[in-house]
Amino acid sequence: MLGDHPSVVGPTVEVARAVLSLRLARRGLELPPSATMNGPVHVNQHIPTLLLVQNPELARSLADRKLAPLRRLRPAQRHRMAETLPACFECGFNGSSTAARVRTHPQTVRNRIRRLRDLLGPDLHDAAHALDYLMALHTWRLLPENRGDRMASL
Repeated sequence: MLGDHPSVVGPTVEVARAVLSLRLARRGLELPPSATMNGPVHVNQHIPTLLLVQNPELARSLADRKLAPLRRLRPAQRHRMAETLPACFECGFNGSSTAARVRTHPQTVRNRIRRLRDLLGPDLHDAAHALDYLMALHTWRLLPENRGDRMASL
């Protein structure tokens, strides 16, 4: 019905809080184009992204700080590590599960995990830092200059 026009659905709220829903829906229009391409965007499904786009300078600072060691890698290596790292967190750093997620050989993933540990240090396995790494990776995916090559300018 809306054709190519972006549309956003705010969260369901009581009538007295409709202004909040409208404000959040307007924020949803700030999402990257990839999030708004397939029909209406439901704001509740994009809360982490909205949090990051609220303060792009702060999000970029986090990404620069947490992912700086990856700059030492060639672009293709950076891309593979950036693809592997979130899968590692999702799979509890289990090589076989991570390998299935990123569709590569388990030994290749174990080598990448070792390399990531060498690059990023011991806090990589500290649960207190997992959110920082995941937010940093998500930030780099959101940056306009990185949408084609996810970690190009890292």
